[in-house]
Amino acid sequence: MIHRALDRLHAPIFISLVVAGLMACGDGDGSGSGGGGAVPTPTPTPVADCPETGPYACQTGATEPLYKFQWALNYAQSIFSSISDAGAFGGGIDLNVEPVHRQNIKGQGVNVLVLDSGTELKHPDLKANADYSMSWNLHTAASDPDPLLAGKPGSHGTLVAGIIAAAQNGQGTMGIAPLARTGAAAYLLPDSPNFRNYEKNFIDAHGGAAWSRKAHVINASFGWSDTVAEYDQDYYETVALRSLRTLRDGKGIVYVKAAGNHFDSNGDPDANNPCGSLEGYVSCINPANLTERLEPNVIVTAALNAKGQASSYSNAGSVVWVTGMGGETTGYGSWGEQSLLLETQIADGYTGLGPTIYSTDVQGCHAGVSKSRAPNAFSTGVSELVSGVKDNPDCNYAHINGTSAATATISGVVALMLSANPDLTWRDVRDILRLSARTVDQGYEKRRRRELFVTNQYPYNALFDLTTNEMTSVQGDGSSIFDGASRVPVELGWQTNAAGNKYSNWYGFGVPDAEVAVAWAQRYKKEKGLSKPAQQTIPNFAKVTLTGNVEYKKVRLLGTFEGSEQLVDQFQVRLVGQNMCLGSLGIAVESPAGTTSWLKMPLDHFAQTNTSSFRNYGLGSYAFYGESAKGVWKIYGAASNPVLDFVKFGNSRSCDTLSLTEGMHMDAQLHIEARVIAQ
Repeated sequence: MIHRALDRLHAPIFISLVVAGLMACGDGDGSGSGGGGAVPTPTPTPVADCPETGPYACQTGATEPLYKFQWALNYAQSIFSSISDAGAFGGGIDLNVEPVHRQNIKGQGVNVLVLDSGTELKHPDLKANADYSMSWNLHTAASDPDPLLAGKPGSHGTLVAGIIAAAQNGQGTMGIAPLARTGAAAYLLPDSPNFRNYEKNFIDAHGGAAWSRKAHVINASFGWSDTVAEYDQDYYETVALRSLRTLRDGKGIVYVKAAGNHFDSNGDPDANNPCGSLEGYVSCINPANLTERLEPNVIVTAALNAKGQASSYSNAGSVVWVTGMGGETTGYGSWGEQSLLLETQIADGYTGLGPTIYSTDVQGCHAGVSKSRAPNAFSTGVSELVSGVKDNPDCNYAHINGTSAATATISGVVALMLSANPDLTWRDVRDILRLSARTVDQGYEKRRRRELFVTNQYPYNALFDLTTNEMTSVQGDGSSIFDGASRVPVELGWQTNAAGNKYSNWYGFGVPDAEVAVAWAQRYKKEKGLSKPAQQTIPNFAKVTLTGNVEYKKVRLLGTFEGSEQLVDQFQVRLVGQNMCLGSLGIAVESPAGTTSWLKMPLDHFAQTNTSSFRNYGLGSYAFYGESAKGVWKIYGAASNPVLDFVKFGNSRSCDTLSLTEGMHMDAQLHIEARVIAQ
């Protein structure tokens, strides 16, 4: 399925694949807690005498002509605050990078590798930071990753690279880490003759080749899977990802990965209604379906829009670590500033389309976004924010949405952190992202979805009836998931676990604040005892003691797992099943401390595929991070009615042939394994 991965990572229409000071949102304070105890947030370093020299010394991106469009770097002063309608913009936040740039921390000394379909490193805003010794083109077997040389005129990789490290040079946009060295790989090229050995290509791109081993940060703005992949520690992808922890002089290469863009769809154009009754309520594709995202050293990133809410396309699930800036699906107005909502809808609280993330495009009006699917006047080079002066006359810049863009924004923040403290291990980086994260969209589970194309009748935490496969008007929470229940809430919202950590399947630990993250990095430099080693023991899965059987139309306590005295990083389960409708089966886990997490929802897209046999299907959750693992873990199965309403699903595939009038197929089998990955 790799040949479809890149295309399916985009939001649905018109987009190419893929505040000065803090504007707070929600009740997050950027503090968080590490392990089981609270750690006070360090005081950011005040700006004193500037150690940088040159025309851009300790200056923000305001030196760049298109910076006014970069709301993710300066929300309050972006042009969208004055030209957008209220359905597209307002109430959001930025990454708070400007205080860091004023400290002369701009990514210097950090190598970032962009794995993508190709990147034009000779772009005027990328060439100053380009590193061809950290680059590769799978099509040409040479070091120039230009997408045109790869036979792919797409601009995805060029846009991603610009978000991270477009230079501060008085032209175009500016990257979050404008002094970071940038390498790139034309890697996702299924039509290239050198693509056939995908295993070798994957290993080479993930530290197995000299060019990829130079990286300090790897940005992976791709990855899609609607299949039942096996989670196996001996699989080459797992081995390669774990080997990243030994690189960067033993500190580990930091690996940032997109969560995916299929909240409302499984990406199959032939599927009329792939998520059935739950479409628009829960993520149609579980990020954990791509087993790479189960590895703890993979920082899975969701997307936020300019309204301070989850982007409508952003996958949600319990393996999401943080959220970056992705914007909305856009294509209207000259710059994507129009929501397409009526004034009455805006007044009624609807959210529509809106601005995305501005960056570098493949040069010229004959290529890149302007040639392929130019969404608006800016991308085609004809927009004029100031009358008579074209914003983008040579079509060298465009904008991108998706978790692809969000991932790049997090990679940029990571580069700032490593620039401030290159001794951080990958685990330190991941923890600091968590510690600096802000809680956004507090209480989102209690509101209805009210958007341009999708409106929910009930709030996100409404109870789903496992018998009728319909939403109800009654709201619930984690306590509604218990043995014998016939209705379950589909979204639990922000939860504070027993260690004091706030977590959400939509947002992970939240949206990092770059100033706070860099302050943490500087504190780790002074207080070496805060650092965690790059090596992390991952135990084998252990068999779960089964206490009950899956029963369609019910929640059942399937089994228990005895945890030992250690602090939780991630809790994982692995399933083997026969004659069982995987699409009907939901999995929830309750920790010994009483925190509940959905690892998989019932009635997901597998219900359409008639999947009844699966082996080593892995799932995981960070909702228990920092809690003690000691005690009894409870694993629940919440199984919806496998007899589907064909009208609602739009096709004739279902698991009804596996069901009996009551209960399960007589030959149904389910085996469960579990493990605690400790901090």
